[in-house]
Order: sequence, then structure tokens, then C-alpha cells
Amino acid sequence: EEGISGFFSGATPTILRGLAINIGMLTTYSSYKSMMAPYLGSDTQSNRFFCGALSGWTAATVSLPFDFVKTRLQKQRPDASGKYPYAGVMDCIGKTMAAEGPSAFYKGYGTYCIRITPHIML
Repeated sequence: EEGISGFFSGATPTILRGLAINIGMLTTYSSYKSMMAPYLGSDTQSNRFFCGALSGWTAATVSLPFDFVKTRLQKQRPDASGKYPYAGVMDCIGKTMAAEGPSAFYKGYGTYCIRITPHIML
């Protein structure tokens, strides 16, 4: 695959993961700040810091399944006949769900939260 389409080949899982992180982060931060204002003050550093952490945790929780699929697709290797295990995002989701169940998409949850939450919090 060459040209523009070759340049963006395989970008879909990464784009989906990025969208999920941003949706999780941007749709919750203001709500968390409003909810925590009576306890932490409406425009204090502690409110921004704490709500940023909650927003980061939400973003990590929402985006980990997408990150899991992206990583599986990136790490796949062809078998002896040259066939890859997954044909794309939906194929990877279906095969993982059938073989390992829904909890497979949250493998490494604690580590992922520790990695993503501070990035969003600060």
C-alpha cells in the first residue's frame, strides 16, 4: 500500500483511542468541578487538581478497551501461511470477546490508570 491511503493505513485504532480519551476527559471535567465545588471551592487549585484526577480516571476507564484493541492489532504477527489473526478493529473485538470475554478489554487497568490519570490531571 502506497500513497495517501498507505500513509494512513492502520490509523483507525489509534484515532478511536484518542477520541475515547478526549471524550472521557472533556465531557466530565466541568461536571466534576461543579459537583465538587461545595467541598473544595468553586475555583480553587485543589478543585482543579482533584477533578482533573477524576476526569483522568474516567478517560482511562473509557479508553482502555480501545487501547487494548489498538495494541493487539499493532502486535499481531502473521502465522506460517502469512495470515494475520485479526482482519481489523471489529474482527479483533469479536474474536477477543468470544475467546476471553469482556474483562479481557480491561487487562492492565491499574497500570493504564496510573499512566493516563496524571497526564490529564496536570
